[in-house]
Amino acid sequence: MNNKYKTEDIISTYSDEMARISQSLVDCLDSENPLLVKSFETLHSPLSKKIRPLVSLLCADVVGLKNSDHRITLAVICEYIHMASLLHDDVVDDAQTRRGKKSCQALYGNSAAILTGDYVYARACELIADTGSIGVLKLFAYAIRMMSDGELMQLEMARTRDSEPESQPLTAFDSFSSMIRYDTVIQRKTGALLAAASGAPYELLHSDGTAKSFRCHKMAEALYKLGMHLGEAYQVVDDILDYTSESSGKPGWQDYKEGKLTLPLYYVYQSLSDEERSYFTEVFFDPEKRLNKKPWFKEQMDLHKAIDRCHAYAHTITRNALSQLDVFEHSQAVEDLTNLASYLLGRLS
Repeated sequence: MNNKYKTEDIISTYSDEMARISQSLVDCLDSENPLLVKSFETLHSPLSKKIRPLVSLLCADVVGLKNSDHRITLAVICEYIHMASLLHDDVVDDAQTRRGKKSCQALYGNSAAILTGDYVYARACELIADTGSIGVLKLFAYAIRMMSDGELMQLEMARTRDSEPESQPLTAFDSFSSMIRYDTVIQRKTGALLAAASGAPYELLHSDGTAKSFRCHKMAEALYKLGMHLGEAYQVVDDILDYTSESSGKPGWQDYKEGKLTLPLYYVYQSLSDEERSYFTEVFFDPEKRLNKKPWFKEQMDLHKAIDRCHAYAHTITRNALSQLDVFEHSQAVEDLTNLASYLLGRLS
């Protein structure tokens, strides 16, 4: 894969539809409430790459969904759900910035961010209902449920100590002893929505008003797995960039500061002696100690090549994603999906 491939090369092919999507995000909001509009504008930018809508368009081409209105609607649904989740995430994380600018909750408060997120979720649900497809409904409903569950899992893993025994944090062993737990979190947090974005065009094209088509065909299952794996890879890359880039839209080492256990730290923990693991647990789950011991964690990350191992894992997941395209005949859309995966990895270059 060519990691220097840019999404702009693909976006240029879909420039007219991407412009329609950007405008539809504003038009479909369907509200004159000034606070809602201002809150929404903290996230909406015509210049953002909109990976999820782009994946939806590409998968629509792969399966032959030509109806322009349907294509735009599915793309808008994907982006609305993503935007709503970001509004809520920033409240949970007490994030003051988003994409290099002040977040909605920093500008207008938690209540405005939560209620705007609720409204955007509701608009997405109305658009889903407008498709008339039970398959599309089930895909996105499942995605929203999984996204919430993934965030709750990560929140539980980040619990800090207080005086109540039942509020003690998960031990590092509980949190990190298995890659399965990490994979589950990223599949639900990020993979589920990209899976829905990938699978929805097939479901809409083949829906007969019942649920029987929901992922029951090998092509539907392949598209779903494609999106799931792309989402996983995207999250792994984000986890890497948090520790390696100051230009990823948020301050460096932010996950660490918030006590979020992500893949680089998993690999560190996995490589430590029993004594070092105890120290890791003692320090990481104490916010004050954690902030003071950042140099130790950085030293361990370098010593055990945690970032290199994350890179390798991201490549493995991406190969798994692209293997799902084997069930489809070669087309420009299939080639573009391959190149888009190269871009996702290329963010590490």
